[in-house]
Amino acid sequence: MTGPGTSPTALRANSWIPYAGLLVLFWGVWGAFSALPTKLYSYPDPMVYVVWSLTMLIPAWVSLRGKKFDRSRTAAGYGLLIGLTGAGGQLLLFKALTIGPAYVIFPIVALSPAITVLMAFGLLRERLGALSWTGVVLALVAVVLFSVSTGDSTDSGWLYLLLAVGVCVAWGVQAFYMRKAAIAGVDDPTTFG
Repeated sequence: MTGPGTSPTALRANSWIPYAGLLVLFWGVWGAFSALPTKLYSYPDPMVYVVWSLTMLIPAWVSLRGKKFDRSRTAAGYGLLIGLTGAGGQLLLFKALTIGPAYVIFPIVALSPAITVLMAFGLLRERLGALSWTGVVLALVAVVLFSVSTGDSTDSGWLYLLLAVGVCVAWGVQAFYMRKAAIAGVDDPTTFG
């Protein structure tokens, strides 16, 4: 990838790509196995959520190790908003996975960046090109296609789809406020913690 014609700016501009690839990989594996505790062993949703939340203590500790925790009002406000939308979305996701198929729920949830993009356009006045608008429109059309493409007849009807859309919105809003927190100068370890 590096060569005589590659500028340092071009390398930095693409440095997010491996992280995005790892995110997709880990999220896919997590999505494939996340419904198993409730479906195979009848664990109650709150117990699965508590165990999941306890596992977040380890990455929080690693993230904050050697860093100064920002205790400002700005950091606390953004941290609370980011935490509540993330945790609220997570609760909806666990419920959706107990009543609906993961192969329909996760593609809908994965469209949360479309919510973030629309909020950034509307509230931060960020500019979008034609390709970006095309991606947003196609992502929103995909939500409709995923919701009608399943032939499963579950007792819960469309509830799991509404919950999946709720997760999508919650996590899209969460990502928007993560961006706002970064613009406001709140560092990543504090936001994660």
